Amino acid sequence: MSTKSKVLIIILAAIVLWLILKGGFGPKPSYMVEPKEYIVASQDISKAVYGSGYLRCAVRAEVESELDGKIIDIRVKEGDLVDTGTILAVMDNENIENEISIARGEVDNFKEELEKMRLKPDLTDKWNAEISFQDAKENYEKLKRDLDEKKRLYEQELGGTPREIEELENAVVQAEKKMKIAEKNLKETSKPATAVQIAAAESQLNQSRVKLKNLENKFKSQQVYSPIKGTVLKRFIDPEAVRLDSDKTYPERTELFTIGDLATLMIEGSIFESDVQKLRPDQRVKIVLNPAADDWTWGRLERVSLTPSGAADGGKFDVDIVFENVPPNINEGLRVDFQIIVREAKAVPAVPVEFVTRDKTGHFVLLEKNGKLLKHKVGVGISDDDFYEIKSGLQLGDKVVWRVGGA
Repeated sequence: MSTKSKVLIIILAAIVLWLILKGGFGPKPSYMVEPKEYIVASQDISKAVYGSGYLRCAVRAEVESELDGKIIDIRVKEGDLVDTGTILAVMDNENIENEISIARGEVDNFKEELEKMRLKPDLTDKWNAEISFQDAKENYEKLKRDLDEKKRLYEQELGGTPREIEELENAVVQAEKKMKIAEKNLKETSKPATAVQIAAAESQLNQSRVKLKNLENKFKSQQVYSPIKGTVLKRFIDPEAVRLDSDKTYPERTELFTIGDLATLMIEGSIFESDVQKLRPDQRVKIVLNPAADDWTWGRLERVSLTPSGAADGGKFDVDIVFENVPPNINEGLRVDFQIIVREAKAVPAVPVEFVTRDKTGHFVLLEKNGKLLKHKVGVGISDDDFYEIKSGLQLGDKVVWRVGGA
């Protein structure tokens, strides 16, 4: 590089350094910033409580399998519209028919037993009960005599052992129990059933019939129906997985589908504890669906929880918000922001918040009159992020000025 080029570079570097030190590349000082002007005009101003939440269908159903078994067919996919009673899937339970057969046998047995109780005592049953009681009584008395004799011989050292005596004592105890059971059975067969006994038998029969009915309903439940009209929001079982593992048995209460009526979408949200006292049901709510696209709509506050949702949420309170009109093309699970309007003023004189300053005596603006800037006191009302409501001190059409340093 030539000496001339080096000198030129040094000169340019010195100029740049001088400009930096003098502020040539920095922001302009306050006295060089052009003031902004604003003509007082009417604005709608609102004070709001801010929060966020998720969309959820008020009318929804979690569809589960009502029996264990294989899944033969899945007939819907997410996004499908279904009516009440639409078949969503088909299952197969290999044991259900056997369970139904057993349950029918139980119903027949309880029914036969109830019919017998309603008849007079059967003479054959009574005779057999008497014979059983006499046999049990004679056996008990014989064993009791044998035990007494064995004890006598043992005490006189004429025979017997402690073990033989213990075995006879146990036999006497068992014989006595059998005799008492036979005696009780004889008494029961010798008199008609009481109203309480008949009622108990009727209850057993009814319970067995309910069990059978439930099993028959389960048999019908091999076809899984939609309990409501709506949209398939979630399908928990992949048809391809079913096809690849066709022998897999799914347990009872397996999650299959979530169905929701998108016309009943609402917001389940939360707000901070400090804002709870500002809220009441039916307040208007601005619902922001997509901030980037300025996509929003109106709703209504339906419910405010009276207790915090938990320490994990930092003392937040739950709120429910409903739409005035549910927008199209939105789905459950979408996160949204919202503004609950707690105060508002319609078409009031207003100025941007940066034009207003405040000191110990009140609020002020710079007012241009006759070519001069005057510090002018104003009375303000509510404000939002953009504007102050002007309640006194200014009229529509007045010109206010903003400059660095304020009024």
